Amino acid sequence: MSDEEDTSTLLGDKLDGRKVMDLAKPPPQVVKVDHSVNAVSTRNDVLLTALVAGFSGFCFGFDVGLCTHILPHVKNEFNLACSEEYVHTIVWLIGALLSSLLGGMVIDSCGRRCGMMFSTVVMVLGLLLTGVTHSYPVFLCGRLLSGAGGALSAVAQCVYAAEASRDSHRGRLVTGHQLGAAAGSLACGAGLLWGGLPWRAVLWMPLVPACVQAVAVATGLPESPHFRLLRMSQGGQARSSCRVPPSVLEVSALAAGLVLFQQLSGRFAVLDLARRLLTALGVCPEASATVTSVALGLVKVCAVCVSLSVVDRLGRRPVLLLGAVCMAVSLVATAVLSTLDMGPATAEGELSFAAGVPLAAPELPTGAPPPFPMLPTPLSLAVSSPQCRAAPLPLGLPPGAGYAALLALLCAEAAYCFSWWPVAWLLLAELFPAAVRGRSVAAAAALYWLLDVLVPPALPRLTDALSIQGTFLLHSMICLISLLFIFLFVPETKGKTFHQISQELKSTSSATRMFQNLRQLPGLRGNEWIRHRSAQYRPVSHAIAESAVI
Repeated sequence: MSDEEDTSTLLGDKLDGRKVMDLAKPPPQVVKVDHSVNAVSTRNDVLLTALVAGFSGFCFGFDVGLCTHILPHVKNEFNLACSEEYVHTIVWLIGALLSSLLGGMVIDSCGRRCGMMFSTVVMVLGLLLTGVTHSYPVFLCGRLLSGAGGALSAVAQCVYAAEASRDSHRGRLVTGHQLGAAAGSLACGAGLLWGGLPWRAVLWMPLVPACVQAVAVATGLPESPHFRLLRMSQGGQARSSCRVPPSVLEVSALAAGLVLFQQLSGRFAVLDLARRLLTALGVCPEASATVTSVALGLVKVCAVCVSLSVVDRLGRRPVLLLGAVCMAVSLVATAVLSTLDMGPATAEGELSFAAGVPLAAPELPTGAPPPFPMLPTPLSLAVSSPQCRAAPLPLGLPPGAGYAALLALLCAEAAYCFSWWPVAWLLLAELFPAAVRGRSVAAAAALYWLLDVLVPPALPRLTDALSIQGTFLLHSMICLISLLFIFLFVPETKGKTFHQISQELKSTSSATRMFQNLRQLPGLRGNEWIRHRSAQYRPVSHAIAESAVI
């Protein structure tokens, strides 16, 4: 049975009255189908889809990078106070959160192509407003629209790429958006750092790829085959139901777990400490944020390229497991290096770990007394904000240990961009059923942006309670917990059709999948109780009650 036949059956069959129950026999075998039925029809369509994914990701990543890179220029242009600087940074995330909460309905009701076109128009309008206005409220409205358009574009593009690609290279096509985002973030930082361009000219740079993307989507890109089938079935309207099948609830919990581990794995602490290390190692404080972004951007592009080349060969689970292990080791190494302090910090070096974090707290105004006391930690790496000092401060670490700590942070960023960042979004686009794929991925994106708003402000308080090294040890423990989560509950989707993925998720509960994965361990392969629990399946029923969510 093909993906289209499965969706059509789920949208049209009657409720057969069967109850979900455990069966001590494996689920029915799924017949292999011709992949050309499920994907875009020609090689040119595949290439065009990859091109649109790359351009969409580039615009998205460039716009995200603008939040940090143009902050000093915006502050000088509009004479912003500290609280207004914080509003400038947070308003983009608010737009992204709102569009994720509401935009999924556009993707599911109007189509993937319509969602991509609408999001591009909104993002272009936001870029135009920010580029021409000299009014700070209008500028904030432009950033709000840019965030809304960028976040919705990311969701629509991931959903479309997953549905339009062949099963054998679905991972590469979806990950192409993340590669474009990494390249866009790098281009934004490099354009301001080395390009010598005025900051308003940099705002206009994403307009060219955005327009190319819009023209390609409007004129040459076909609609997703899965959405075409959904539109033909029941006139494009899925039947509503008050009952949600257990499989969809379990997939939603799995998606929430993926997003939580993705956001709590320590990337915010890595970004902040990398900036302070570079400043303390001699980078000009005024340019530390941009230099950090460029350095991490190079690492990000390389890591995503590696992930793109192996995700369809190794599989989703091995890539996530490898990335979680590498992140845990790198974070532990950073915490260990923080104990190599050669002596107590001087008074002028004792500064808050939270100072200068754009999303955490406003920096002190010019002339404020620098220092405020540092947290009780042997790591003397924090430096003052650009307003307080014009020169980097000496390290409490020996130079070799400082560079080693920076290398450990770069390894942690590489592991994150190799595994959690691209693969989590790929799994979100694969696990949810077609009828609600847009709304479900958008809801997961809303959780992602909500954590983007909440986690950075909590970082200084966490560091205050645990010290810097304790914070990194905590993040390493979260990475180890994510290792168990991936091994026990995350299904492998490599090379499978959407129909196969749907059938497996419906017939196999999370508990059954956990016992099946436990049987892979050498000491538990012969355990009879685990073998019995791993052989319990639910019968798959094509019910009207399920038709609204399958």
